[in-house]
Amino acid sequence: MIGGTFDYEAVLSRRPGRVWRGIAAPPPTEGGHPGHAGRQPIVDLCEDRVTLRRSEPRAARLNEHYQRWGQPASRISFAVGPIVSAVVADGDVLRVTRHGGGELTVTLMRERSCLLLLGAAVERLLPEILIEEDPSRDQLLGLEAAELLDAPDTLFVWLDASDSEVERHLDAMLEHRDAHLVVALAAPDQDSRSRLAWRLLERSVGVLSSMSSFGVPDHIATPDEWLAYVRRPVVSLADAVVRFTMNGGTTELRVGDSAWVEPWHLHVARFLQMGDPGRHSSVGVALAHPAVTTEMLVASSLAVASTPLDAAWDHVSPARDARS
Repeated sequence: MIGGTFDYEAVLSRRPGRVWRGIAAPPPTEGGHPGHAGRQPIVDLCEDRVTLRRSEPRAARLNEHYQRWGQPASRISFAVGPIVSAVVADGDVLRVTRHGGGELTVTLMRERSCLLLLGAAVERLLPEILIEEDPSRDQLLGLEAAELLDAPDTLFVWLDASDSEVERHLDAMLEHRDAHLVVALAAPDQDSRSRLAWRLLERSVGVLSSMSSFGVPDHIATPDEWLAYVRRPVVSLADAVVRFTMNGGTTELRVGDSAWVEPWHLHVARFLQMGDPGRHSSVGVALAHPAVTTEMLVASSLAVASTPLDAAWDHVSPARDARS
């Protein structure tokens, strides 16, 4: 899904009507993914929606970036609920990110301090708050592996990055073209596991008809231990929590729960979703503000967590006055 990802940051200013507008900053690296709406789209916030409009003229879209990643959309919009427009001011920085699983993160910053965070909390965006998914997350991730292992025509493969015979095991695995392979990737550290995962991907693309791979936790040393680990009883999603650590204390919220922990409003809109690629938990965090209510945060959190993108493609450059 990388072709649909983006990460844009724009300084907003008030325009006529109810529109706040900015131009996205250029990507940090020249060779990276330019983003689903191009390298520097026009970013509009109008009431409860954000709209990204491609800014490159046609000639600029013929460069190597778009030959590799595909043409950008001419327009993308998505709902963010009422809370962003309620608190935004001139000079605020709006960052909108779409991750590989399709989930969104929306943040609003003022003078390097975060006012709002809506959506997937996949990185430490708030220095004051640590947001963590339930410690039982690893159990939930194992549930998918257990279901696949119990399906017919499934072949289990153990690959260990520290095994001198790992290439031979890869060769043997690739002979099973018609089976569904469940591959456990063991390694002494995360870097070694990532290199093994890339090696597996390189060898299997276009060869295997069906494959699912899973990282093996560091404390597991053998195939039997891993099989027992993924088949152990798991917690119910209804009991899973998202943990917020701030002000020296911890607050745990289930899906649908809200809390006030001065000076923050908190809400959990969705817990992590299993699958390939799966999705992170989606939350709402808002700094105290006269215009902010719990109901507003809940509505905005749900909008970011559940509303699909509205995207359009054409071969026409944006209107000449788009930046005005």
